[in-house]
This record gives sequence, structure tokens and C-alpha cells, in this order.
Amino acid sequence: MSESNGNGASEGATLELGDTVVVETQDAKTYEFEVVGIVEGDNGKTYAVCYSEALDTTDEDEEEDSDDESSQPFIVTDGSGNIITDLAEAQGILEEFLTMVAQEEEGGDNSTP
Repeated sequence: MSESNGNGASEGATLELGDTVVVETQDAKTYEFEVVGIVEGDNGKTYAVCYSEALDTTDEDEEEDSDDESSQPFIVTDGSGNIITDLAEAQGILEEFLTMVAQEEEGGDNSTP
């Protein structure tokens, strides 16, 4: 399993499923995100969708109106681990990934009769 610091520290390396991306915030907090998806964009570039279980506070008993972007459980990076800072681009990639996951769950495993 490789590790990146969210700034492309693993230069030349390409993120793979299960890799860890470590992000340090401006207030010196450190969060670990696991690569849970690889998405190829319309531009031919590869992106990694990363998830932090520690930041996922979504709970059936909690409301989901948190606008605190610093504690979102997902981030999107390029293939080398650089965080995508264009929020619209990152949101589009994340939505594409979540749609693919939902479609796979709906379809189930069609490889066996």
C-alpha cells in the first residue's frame, strides 16, 4: 500500500485502490483517506476518489445539513495524489463515482446465473 500526502508527494507514482492519502489541514490536523475508486474523466485523466471513515459522521440519527467543508468524508485527487481544488470539477467526479457505485449495487453481480 502506498501513501501520498495530498500534494503529489509520491511523484511519478499512480494511486491505486486501497492506497492511503494523508491530508494536513491549515490548522495542522491530519486526516487519512483511502482510495476507494478510480475514475477516468472525459478529458482522459485519471482521478482517485478517497474516503475517510474518521470524517464520515453521517448517521441515521443525525441531520445531514453540515456545510463544514473541512470535515467531508470524500476528497478527489488526480492520479498522483494532488487534491483537485476546483470544487465543481471534484464534485462532478465524485457524483460520477457515486452513480457508478449505485448502478453496480442495483445490478448486483450478473456474472453468475
